[in-house]
Amino acid sequence: MNVPIFVTAERAGSVAFSAPVWALGDGLLLRHGNPKALTSYGAVAARNDARLGIVAGTVQLDAAKSAGVSDRQIMAFKDQPDAIDALLSGTIDAYASTAVGSRALASANQELEVVALEMRQDGRAPVGAFSFSKRNPDLLQAVNEQLRRYLGSDDHLARMAKYGLTRTELDSVSAS
Repeated sequence: MNVPIFVTAERAGSVAFSAPVWALGDGLLLRHGNPKALTSYGAVAARNDARLGIVAGTVQLDAAKSAGVSDRQIMAFKDQPDAIDALLSGTIDAYASTAVGSRALASANQELEVVALEMRQDGRAPVGAFSFSKRNPDLLQAVNEQLRRYLGSDDHLARMAKYGLTRTELDSVSAS
């Protein structure tokens, strides 16, 4: 069993996933004042001079590309600190991450602000779940039974609020 990660088709080929435990929409982290008025992936795509930073291998790459952001507009970084440094220096105009992560970063740095992005084309935010070896279906079933009892409870919501997750990130999966 592993910590919750984003559920993707590629990952589902290697592991079994529990019931979803959160749904995290994307957010753009920007320099204060949002100099290029970037409010969506589409807004990035529409500006030839806009540069978007992402951490290599994240789900935000696919979201940006599906909204029309070109390869030449995207700069991939090995980690978040490198992307934030590039944003603060003006090398990139926006950094795509989760909205909850972007909110935490912006609250720690007054030079930054966040724009929460619209849901994906299917109207849903990407979900995260615990991952398991496909060779242990009994453990997966037992965990899912407990998750169905716990998700959406007052205790669950209070614990997740400590980490910046709101009902927005939790309600859609609590009903699963």
